[in-house]
Amino acid sequence: KLFFGLLALVILGTVGVSLYVYRFLYLTASVNGKVFTRIQMIQGLEKKYGKDFLGQQISKELILEEATKTKTVVTDAEIDADIAAYEDGLKRQEKTMEQSLQERGITKEEFREQVYMQKLVIKMIAKDITVTNDEINEQIKKINPPKIAKPEELTAMYEQVKHQLQKQKLEQRYVSWSKELQDKASIKYYVKY
Repeated sequence: KLFFGLLALVILGTVGVSLYVYRFLYLTASVNGKVFTRIQMIQGLEKKYGKDFLGQQISKELILEEATKTKTVVTDAEIDADIAAYEDGLKRQEKTMEQSLQERGITKEEFREQVYMQKLVIKMIAKDITVTNDEINEQIKKINPPKIAKPEELTAMYEQVKHQLQKQKLEQRYVSWSKELQDKASIKYYVKY
């Protein structure tokens, strides 16, 4: 009896100490004695952000599958070049990469992955995008450039308008392309958010 009593005491003590030491696994906080569990936290996050997060994960998977099918590749050098250009833009705004990442609430690795995914998408859909001289000239007329503009100013304006139109068309094409991928895919939802 003494042996089993001591064994039960050791087991209860071990469980008690383990529960205390590893409380971060099942508790998130307590306020004036009221305890908030991780399950409550997870349920709240799923309710608030579950649909958006799941949608992002599905889109990411579809993009990666399409990149594999089309043999679309993005090199580290391409990613590094985009990140360097982004950092240059931040320097002109007198910001650092660390400040920008902190404001966005992401890590360097997450940012790098975002750049990678963006480059993949652009490579796959850019071939569908064309901007004509007529579209650029029409947009420039709307801007109404000064009559005495220098040739280099007009060239810069032309390139800026062309870039802006390409960006708009890419964004529009991404929406329809993403929907096409989802329509072709076999997606089964097991949880409704």
